[in-house]
Amino acid sequence: MTFKVKPRIHLLTFYSLTPNVATAIALAILSHFGLSDSFKYGVFFVIALTSFVLAITTLIKGLTSELEFKDGHLIFVTELGGLADVDLQSLIEDKTMITRDYLILVDENGNKAHINLKLYSDSDTEQILEYLFNCEPV
Repeated sequence: MTFKVKPRIHLLTFYSLTPNVATAIALAILSHFGLSDSFKYGVFFVIALTSFVLAITTLIKGLTSELEFKDGHLIFVTELGGLADVDLQSLIEDKTMITRDYLILVDENGNKAHINLKLYSDSDTEQILEYLFNCEPV
């Protein structure tokens, strides 16, 4: 069985930009307690600039990243552009962790996959978990 899943772009962007927006709101609230205007505007500029760059990179990451499940292997592109191949039939039980929202998969060759399931649709998440639990050794 072979299938591919992509993260939902709006969730990827939301989870990436929330810390910057929260920082801006906290700074706006704290600015009433005596911060100088130049400091406040400088920090707001840095937050706006990093938010813009983060939004662009998140959109690109969302469009280019996908998980491919193929013949008992998980194949995906890493953050640095390399291709990772995790053998799902030789996972190390002590290092592999499956929770409701997150997967950490480590095979015997030391290949790792950290997957945030919150970024995928419910049907994709169900398909991933069903594939993992039904993956039989060849």
